[in-house]
Amino acid sequence: MFEVVAKSFKANVAINCDFISFSHINAMLLMDQKKTGNSPLSTTATYTGIFEEIRGLYAQESKAKELSLKKADFSFNSKKHTCKACKGMGKTKVSLDFLSDVWVNCDSCGGKRYDNTILGITFKGNSIAQLLDKSISQIKELFKEHASIHHQLQVLEDVGIGYLSLGQSTSSLSGGETQRLKLAKELMKNSPEKTLYIFDEPSIGLHFQDLEKLIAVFKKLAQAGHSVVLIEHHLQLIQNSDYLIDLGPHGGEKGGEVLFQGKTEDIKQCSNSYTAKALRGS
Repeated sequence: MFEVVAKSFKANVAINCDFISFSHINAMLLMDQKKTGNSPLSTTATYTGIFEEIRGLYAQESKAKELSLKKADFSFNSKKHTCKACKGMGKTKVSLDFLSDVWVNCDSCGGKRYDNTILGITFKGNSIAQLLDKSISQIKELFKEHASIHHQLQVLEDVGIGYLSLGQSTSSLSGGETQRLKLAKELMKNSPEKTLYIFDEPSIGLHFQDLEKLIAVFKKLAQAGHSVVLIEHHLQLIQNSDYLIDLGPHGGEKGGEVLFQGKTEDIKQCSNSYTAKALRGS
């Protein structure tokens, strides 16, 4: 999928295939499992851009105004008000001789990132460190009067990652969570372009209830005129697809043959497909 469809779209010419057309597609987004950042400074809030607006709200608090604090003072990169020991990361790196480096909570600030001046400013009873520690689902209603932030938090919840905290490092996310975070960021833009979304096993790490939320998002995208292509093995996602291409009969060198292509409900008639067998038994 990535070697043919993605490369062909970018080059605007058929690559690794005889013919391909994108006449009804204006844009393409690869939702792969590559990490979006390797530093504790890259979080759910900073990656999506929500933190920019949240910092603005803290700067508008009366106590913040009394202290002449600006939005920039609530940034992880603020040299004036972040923890001097960890420089706003909330964590410090420990190098191990025979293992990969690990990040541990900063001894100085306890993972709170900021000095006491910033931690003394609260929004609806929460310091900025407390807010970052809470899950998206927990804090969503705190922003019901702030439409833009509330909408962005709702999108994160809709794609099935409402359990993440805003301050969670993106480097700690699973491949599936990373894909859903990337999807949420794109959905927040509400682009009118007809887009082809390509996902690589987005079901990884998802509870079945969150998977239902993700399926609902995929269906909304299709109804809006976009196209969603999944490389997937999860039966629930397969059952909810409109069109299916099944490769097999086995994996690796014993696979690669197209066993079936067509409407998903018709694959059950395919005799040599493990997918068909699983769907018949489900």
